[in-house]
Amino acid sequence: MNHLTPPLRSPLLKQGVEAGILDAATARRLDTLRDPSVSSPAVQEDGSAYRPLLLGLTPPSTMTLNNLFPFAINRKILRVVKTLGENTDYECQWLFVHGSSGVGKTHLLSACAHLAAARKPLMVSLSDLGAELERAQRVGCSAELRQQLASVDFLILDDVHLARGDTSLQRVLLALLDHRLALGRTTIFGSLLPPDRLKDFEPQLRSRLGAGAVMGLVVGEHEERLELLRRLAPDGALSDQVMVYVAEQICDSVRRLKAAVLQLLTAGEGASEPITPEIARALIPRPEDVRPRSSVRPSETQEAASPSRAGRYKEMVAAAETEDEQILALQIAIGDRLRQLHEEGDEASLGRLQVAQELLREGDAEGAIASLASSVMSATEIP
Repeated sequence: MNHLTPPLRSPLLKQGVEAGILDAATARRLDTLRDPSVSSPAVQEDGSAYRPLLLGLTPPSTMTLNNLFPFAINRKILRVVKTLGENTDYECQWLFVHGSSGVGKTHLLSACAHLAAARKPLMVSLSDLGAELERAQRVGCSAELRQQLASVDFLILDDVHLARGDTSLQRVLLALLDHRLALGRTTIFGSLLPPDRLKDFEPQLRSRLGAGAVMGLVVGEHEERLELLRRLAPDGALSDQVMVYVAEQICDSVRRLKAAVLQLLTAGEGASEPITPEIARALIPRPEDVRPRSSVRPSETQEAASPSRAGRYKEMVAAAETEDEQILALQIAIGDRLRQLHEEGDEASLGRLQVAQELLREGDAEGAIASLASSVMSATEIP
């Protein structure tokens, strides 16, 4: 007999699972905590028994600045975080860090928490905060929890983008941030997107989130990615040819670079022959090796011309017969454009393309197409 798992009631927890922030089992446990019918009678009847369960977790000891790869393009944000963590009188006490999934945002925020250990920082993800706020409301302790969050000296709030579409949580956040701004408390945020790109957020909340320094975290250039791979792989385990190939294919995520090394090393365990570029290509295919039906490889002349390149992207998406094929076509187009921009050193367009990647991960194909188009030519040239 099949037993159906009941769906999650909380939109916030659903987003956490979909984003890979929470595993399904943990999300179900948190969802159970939010259900008054299964809560502990002592907590239900006596608010004085309430204690936050999801706040104040210690960041991993391995996430420090010493083992965060120092890409040159991130030099300024690393300096700001180090100074902010070590100095209570630093002028920047309100920092918003944004970047694509896997670039190291949580690592950077955890490193800041370690640097500021003397100030007893509180680091919490938005999914945990949302669950704790609802739990406190259920037992009549909302004011006490909000007061604690407003008065803590050093607050680090990660995954802010998960508040998307949750009007109730956004209003709580707005009130919390107003209190912290008034008190001059140090506050750091982590998010996939900058404040002005957060969809379905109250305008006032976007304004508060961007009230201080807004800085992006990105993956560095090819040579730096290659150096990171050399540090990750044991001496001689992977050839330079293989690592050059991986560094070329993965240019937007440190997490994916680490996963690629692990995948290749695992594939090579017990093998009589070393990992070759051909094996690496099979395990980590190039976007053009995973081409949707009906797409046509452009000529070299088309590759060189931006309007022709933009037209090819549009043709690939138009040729897709299903939503999955459309997403795949967009992934290919974005990967292709990323490589070109890295070669050209066009940092402004790279930023727009990173936004396109995040919109695609969120399921906003239309927004991703618009951002992709803007990285190729102006919006007036591509309808």
